[in-house]
Amino acid sequence: MADEIQLSQENPNAVKHNAEVATQMAAQDIGGKSMAPEAQEETTDALDSLRSEARKKAEELIAPTSDKETPISEKPADDAVATTTDAAEPVTESDIFAGIELPPKASPKSGEAFAAVKLKAGQEISAREETIASLKKSLSEAEEKLKKPIPDELTQELEEHRTFRSRLDVEADPKFKEYDKQIAGVQDFIYAQLLKTGKLTQEHVDAIKKYGGPENVNLEKIFTVVDDPIVKRIVESKVADIEMLKHQKDTDIKQTRENVQQYLKEREDSFSKATTAHNDATKQQLTLLTGKLPWLSEKELPKDADDAAKASVKAHNEFVKSTKADLDTALSDDSPQMRAILLAGMAQLLNTKRTLADATKEKEALTGQIAELTKKVERLSSASVSRLREATAPAVSRNADANKETNYDQSAAEGLDAARKKVLDERRAKENA
Repeated sequence: MADEIQLSQENPNAVKHNAEVATQMAAQDIGGKSMAPEAQEETTDALDSLRSEARKKAEELIAPTSDKETPISEKPADDAVATTTDAAEPVTESDIFAGIELPPKASPKSGEAFAAVKLKAGQEISAREETIASLKKSLSEAEEKLKKPIPDELTQELEEHRTFRSRLDVEADPKFKEYDKQIAGVQDFIYAQLLKTGKLTQEHVDAIKKYGGPENVNLEKIFTVVDDPIVKRIVESKVADIEMLKHQKDTDIKQTRENVQQYLKEREDSFSKATTAHNDATKQQLTLLTGKLPWLSEKELPKDADDAAKASVKAHNEFVKSTKADLDTALSDDSPQMRAILLAGMAQLLNTKRTLADATKEKEALTGQIAELTKKVERLSSASVSRLREATAPAVSRNADANKETNYDQSAAEGLDAARKKVLDERRAKENA
């Protein structure tokens, strides 16, 4: 104890020193290395460099809001970064980097660098969100335009132009031209009545035509010159008819213009009916013509038909079906190409008919020659056969008679009978053979 007291007397701060040593030993690991955080010069320099680059890029991205902009270094590191746009809500650091913090014992330089990185990242994310919102808005507008590719105003203007054009086309309709034909016929009748009086000439009539007709001139002067009450009454009644026809024409045109849509529909229906009626009439005529062609009908297969007959009937029926299908296609096709094909087919048919007629004549001539030659051959054959059959002389074999012995005791009558019997036996043998 004396030694310890002496040590404490020589070093009055021994207690404090021992406490520091104990604290240091507690902070050491098993290997004797300190567990306390130490600042690494390389890491610190790297973070300082990163912070400087982040500050430069942040200053380039952030546009100044006033003449005096607060430097980034003077801004608090923990302030929220918000970018407000028309299409996107503000984006703050607290929302983006929630739960991402530096260790509690990080150096101040590391905190400043991390704050600059968060600031830059927040600005870039805000800019990206703004771009995405703008693209979404453009896409939505484009989709709305695609739903109605033609604006309502343009559609309405187009309908108005169509209606206006249809109203102009009304007067050109052949239906209303019939009124003009009737009016012209009545005018010609009036001119004929005036010329019949002998008081007016063709020159007077031409002068009336220049004014548009008798309904457009002063007829009292003409009646004074003509001086015929019957002609006067006729002309006045016909002029009234002209005025009535003009009134009916104007009324029909007015009503048609007021109902242009109905007029267009009726005209379309009339065109459609005209086309359909044309095809129906053509089909009726085609049915009459094809009914006269027996080969255009399908054949029935006989019950006892062999393979060759079955194949022939099958080929014929398939040809008939194919031909009828082609006729139906041509019947409903009024295109110039189909008309050209039909005309070319007609020309080919006429040429085939001509060549067939020549071939038929040649065939008839050859058939006649064959018949004549056949008759000649039959006559020659029948003539030679009949002569052979008429010959009664027996075929005598000299070799057989030479070997036969002569019977000198036989009388002449017996010899003739024996010869006759021999000839008859030979004939029967030939006929039986």
